[in-house]
Amino acid sequence: MALRPQRPSDAQTPACPCRHGDVPAELAGQRPLLERAAAGDREAFALVYDTQVEGVYHYLLAWTGNPAETAELTAQVFHAAIGWLPATTGAEGEAAAWLTAMTRDALAQRQGSCGAAEAAGDVVAAVARLREPEREVVVLRLLLGHSLDHTAHLSAYSRRAVLELQLAACLAIHELTGGAHPGPAPPDTRRAPSAEEFERLLGRWEIDLTGSDPALADALAVAVSLRRSAPEYVFAPPAEFVERLRAELVAGGEPGGVGELPARGRATLGGGVLGPAFGP
Repeated sequence: MALRPQRPSDAQTPACPCRHGDVPAELAGQRPLLERAAAGDREAFALVYDTQVEGVYHYLLAWTGNPAETAELTAQVFHAAIGWLPATTGAEGEAAAWLTAMTRDALAQRQGSCGAAEAAGDVVAAVARLREPEREVVVLRLLLGHSLDHTAHLSAYSRRAVLELQLAACLAIHELTGGAHPGPAPPDTRRAPSAEEFERLLGRWEIDLTGSDPALADALAVAVSLRRSAPEYVFAPPAEFVERLRAELVAGGEPGGVGELPARGRATLGGGVLGPAFGP
């Protein structure tokens, strides 16, 4: 498994809407369970699974666009994770981060899972046309709703990189969807928008489309559109699937069939479906 090198947090981590953004607290709570699971206690691993299955499922769903494939990959990731437990019980072995890394590996082995966006002018469909780092940050930060610091933790990018990537992604989506201001501004009067200012306004929902910085207004408009569009693509993993996979993990059996998944929420993100890392 190709884990990205973890970088230290650049600042104290604020609360994340997913309620799992306090990494030190997560580590403290997970370590006893992971140590028991590494020693063969399957029920202990199932307790970790209970807190992580939706995050893994929704992250995978955002990239595959197929609920059945997402369920198959989710089962694959958690069954494989059992074998990685001895390597994840150290001081830096936070479950959400290494499970997210495992989902990247699972996706990398499924070339072609992420389709190209086809809906011209749609900000959500345009996400699939971004470069992979920008797309990952958009999925985690704007579509799944993680805080800036938790996005950095889950993606293994620095906080600074996430700031830059989310701004670059929103500007790229603006161009991909054909957005433009009437009449180009003279090159010497345009300046690159500030990633810090973008984050400040994004966090406070201060959107001024008539302000003095058109590029910043463009990026903010895209970010708001993504946030407002996300609920249309959000759905939870089927309870029957979650329960069946949990039973498999406790029993130590092989991954079983996922069954027929409901049609609800089969909206696509340019070949990917969105799901939340957390509930409302």
